[in-house]
Amino acid sequence: MQGRRLARTGLLGVSLALAWAMSAHAEPPSATSSSNTSVAPAVPSIPAGLTREQQIAAQKALIAERKALGRAQFEQRMKELERRRNPTLEDLREFYPADYEREIKRQQHLAAVFKNSPEMEIRQQLPARARKLFAARDFAELDRVYDDYALQSERTPSGLWKSGMWLAALRAAAKSDEAYVARDELLQQWLRERPQSALARLLRADLMVARAWAIRGNGYAASVEERNWRPFFDWLGRAQDYLDAEKAIVAARPEYYEQAIDLLRARQKSPFAIFDEGLEKFPAYYPMYFAMLQSLLPKWHGSAEQIEHFTSEAVARTQKTEGRGMYARMYWYVSQIEYEGELFADTRANWDRMRAGFEDVIARYPDQWNLQNYASFACDANDEETLKKLFERIREPSLDEAWRSHERYLACGRRVGKFKD
Repeated sequence: MQGRRLARTGLLGVSLALAWAMSAHAEPPSATSSSNTSVAPAVPSIPAGLTREQQIAAQKALIAERKALGRAQFEQRMKELERRRNPTLEDLREFYPADYEREIKRQQHLAAVFKNSPEMEIRQQLPARARKLFAARDFAELDRVYDDYALQSERTPSGLWKSGMWLAALRAAAKSDEAYVARDELLQQWLRERPQSALARLLRADLMVARAWAIRGNGYAASVEERNWRPFFDWLGRAQDYLDAEKAIVAARPEYYEQAIDLLRARQKSPFAIFDEGLEKFPAYYPMYFAMLQSLLPKWHGSAEQIEHFTSEAVARTQKTEGRGMYARMYWYVSQIEYEGELFADTRANWDRMRAGFEDVIARYPDQWNLQNYASFACDANDEETLKKLFERIREPSLDEAWRSHERYLACGRRVGKFKD
């Protein structure tokens, strides 16, 4: 739910900067350099003097060898690209000492954050592990971890599903047909090695959707060029057909239902039937509810009244496992994707119900991430009594993503005497 914010922080930003810098400063390789490992060894030609049958057999062998060399070259390029995107500390220290010093300071700060909030540590380490395994093409371990998370409904200290975070860490953009083909070839290799992989199938469908949105763009419908609508819906149709064909495997994982709901909304079709099916299997899976919430936003022709009604229904369905917590979580999510500081002005969110929901969330998942988000909403609601009590439980350093900025954290604290001007 809240993982989207954290994606903007961490080593990823440094990694992208380094990847650009390495590309910009790299010297072009010499055509005669013997150290260029991407140059394939020469493939022998077909010798003369063979019979026709021998020539055909030799030609087939030659083609097979060239394909093998091509695959080896491709793997080498992908590994090098992965290294550029995710440089190690040794890479930074060797090539960019200033970036290395900044990264060391950042990690020292993170160590303090992790000590106070195990949630933040997991949000850093879990995606990093997934991407590292993918870079190593360790598809068996990727499947094992994902299946364990999904089948055991394993959660983070804040209550989020680890299986969804694992899948999200492996998603990729598809800004061009070439980028799509390159990524899809790796996913198909994964499926050749692991024919029953639900994760690889979900990632293939997600890649098709990513290609669709890269063509359409993320702007309002009026900003989309007319010529882009047909390929957009064609790619979405391909994703739908693929998911339908593979449903026997992918529907055993909760992420399938979140993905299917998002896909139907993009195709302007009702997601309610697939949502009801998902409820029978995974009644407490938050992201499925969040995907439905997006369909109820005003920009998708929904309304504040529909959001409130659906949220109340979600609380009733999850009462046994979540108490009243889903009321807080649902409006927490709506605030992140649409309303931010205007939640109580622009929706029907009821602070008394939301506060009671947060109390149940904290009782089950008392991580600083949940606590500080609770306090942030109390500040928005001008509930200074609750805010003062929560500040007594908040530990430094602050989790500024929960407050929208460090300045706002300080401002809310000053209101209850936590900080002096």
